[in-house]
Amino acid sequence: MKKKSDNLIRFFSHLFLFSSLIFLFSYCSSFQRMDDAIRIKQDSAYKYIQNPFTNELRNGSTLRGTVLKVMVANVPDTCPITPTTKFTSRTSVVFLDSLTKDEDNLEYIPIEDVFLVGQNANLPMNEYNNINLFENFNDPAKMRKIREVPVDSTRLPVCSPCRCQKFDLSARLPWFDFSCLDRKYLWFFLEARVAYAIYTDVGSILEKQGRGEFFGEIATGLRFGGLKEWGLGLAFSYPIKTYNVFNNTDVSHPVVLLHGRYQSPKEKFLGFCMKPFFYGQLGTAISDITLDLHKLNFNEECRNRISAYLPYIDISLPITYGIGVGLDIPVAPIMDISIDIGYRSFAFGEEKSIASLILPTSRRINMLVLRAGVTF
Repeated sequence: MKKKSDNLIRFFSHLFLFSSLIFLFSYCSSFQRMDDAIRIKQDSAYKYIQNPFTNELRNGSTLRGTVLKVMVANVPDTCPITPTTKFTSRTSVVFLDSLTKDEDNLEYIPIEDVFLVGQNANLPMNEYNNINLFENFNDPAKMRKIREVPVDSTRLPVCSPCRCQKFDLSARLPWFDFSCLDRKYLWFFLEARVAYAIYTDVGSILEKQGRGEFFGEIATGLRFGGLKEWGLGLAFSYPIKTYNVFNNTDVSHPVVLLHGRYQSPKEKFLGFCMKPFFYGQLGTAISDITLDLHKLNFNEECRNRISAYLPYIDISLPITYGIGVGLDIPVAPIMDISIDIGYRSFAFGEEKSIASLILPTSRRINMLVLRAGVTF
């Protein structure tokens, strides 16, 4: 008898534990995860290439996850609220990314950024004008499955009754998120920089001397890539000064460079609204003596003769190159403040007197270049 009662107790204990687990699971999981797809319009896809909660990159054109509902929020235009206050309707799609584990980390996507398949698939219109119809992710092209989600209308209490506290929507609605500007990238880029170069030069007593000089640099070109992250164009630097021992003067060198850049597509870096970028440059100084060296290298007979009789004279091609890394900080929809640091191997021509002959010779110096300016 005792053994039978023990078995009953054990059975009901297991049943209670099993029921408790089911209850806890249903309590903790407030909704069923689906496999929905949200198509994003092409001109807005760059906003969604990064999961705002996990910082992982994703396809900004088609978001995969669960569409909970469409929320129509009425926001007052002015505070405090009076009988004459007008309300602006803001419609957003409440979405949980498939890779977001915390179900409280919901995204509110403005309906203006969404390509609504329900309005573009020749489907019968419902009472919500088909703004709440979303397709299954597994086969988005054929729209094999269309799911209808609820529409929730609410009036947001932006102003408190005591007129002393403003309701914070920054974590709820993306159009109130002032943390990062909505940066618009044009089909071209334009950079304007003030630069400071630190390098070792020679002085009047033929000894190496450290020096630092300011110069200006401007670059422009075309942007490429789905998010305009690549750029290719030309840069112009002036004046980069070096000491010419032949006539004991400083020479200012204009420099023309092929300029390439890559900018991170992520909106934030280390938690701040800024984007790291990398750049590379390749070109030449365009001073008269430097150009003479280019001509000399293209004249094989003269180059071989000088190399044979004066092997200690450097007449190599004076090619300048450099690389660098920096940060773009958005301050306006089409403008960044930019700072960067880089290395430049600067080659140029200068004169040397040999046996009553004045010959061009090549010299190369290594520079640490600090730049600051704006990028459009």
